[in-house]
Amino acid sequence: MKYIKFIKEKMIKESPDWDDIERENHPKRKKNDPVVEPAKPELAEKPVCPFKVGDTLVLADNKKSSKIPEDAWDFLMTYKEYDVLRVNDNGKLDLGCHISKNTPEGGVEKLYLFSPKRFALKK
Repeated sequence: MKYIKFIKEKMIKESPDWDDIERENHPKRKKNDPVVEPAKPELAEKPVCPFKVGDTLVLADNKKSSKIPEDAWDFLMTYKEYDVLRVNDNGKLDLGCHISKNTPEGGVEKLYLFSPKRFALKK
């Protein structure tokens, strides 16, 4: 066991940092040029959800999506107006859609959250 520990320590101390070697030996780099790290692209900020708790919404986009479960799609097609019960941190809307999943261990009821892109504020 001591031998394996000794070998691991020796390899870590003597192994070169390959990223540094590749940057230093790059064919387009001259000897005295400083090593410059590539710039990371800035991420655009997510738009804030325009809906608040208690707003009444109507369905603006009724295109079927493969991401929406069948029970949630039936919920959307059944009602004409929807009240916002809750808005989560990601901006998804809780409209009161409960989806039941029956498993051999027992039934589980899950809450489905909708994207705000599908809805418009009722005027």
